[in-house]
Amino acid sequence: LNGNQAQGAFLVGVIAASLSKTGKIGSVEGFDYGDLSDNYVNFVAGAQYVNPKIKTSISYVGSWTDTEKSKQTALAQIESGVDFIYSSGDLIGVGVISACQEKNVPVIGYGDDLNSLAPKQVVSTVQWNAGITFGAVLDKIKNGTFKTEVYSGLLSDESITLADYHGLLDKKTQDLVETVKKGIIDGSIKTK
Repeated sequence: LNGNQAQGAFLVGVIAASLSKTGKIGSVEGFDYGDLSDNYVNFVAGAQYVNPKIKTSISYVGSWTDTEKSKQTALAQIESGVDFIYSSGDLIGVGVISACQEKNVPVIGYGDDLNSLAPKQVVSTVQWNAGITFGAVLDKIKNGTFKTEVYSGLLSDESITLADYHGLLDKKTQDLVETVKKGIIDGSIKTK
């Protein structure tokens, strides 16, 4: 089972480019590997959908749990001019959010709705409802159509969603995100 965070990351890129005033956005990840690399590629693609000249940066913490290192990593990005950060990587998100709160920079994380950690900075969260993906696999087992393959959560089955915007995203940007989401679902907008 795999939450196809790439589709969610594309939407985060749309939000990041829409909110950025400096034209520089960043991503702080746990490690450099498959899913996270796909996330970053799609974060960049979503941002470029809005602003083809956007500058992006990525930093790897080398840990899922080192909140102090992730905070320092995020602070370094902010010092370089980044004014929006996407964080994907379990507990490291807490450190990234702390840095963004300290410097008043918007952030989107991954997992549960993380807005309560920094209500003025956490714009939304990419969420994977693994129960929907797991249920689809169980249905295939029950009806005899199960195959050995990767089963991914998608925007189309609502197993990948964005959490509430908590009043931090203007209507124009919300409408753009919805338009892009529909395009990803109907195939008119391709993720990487």
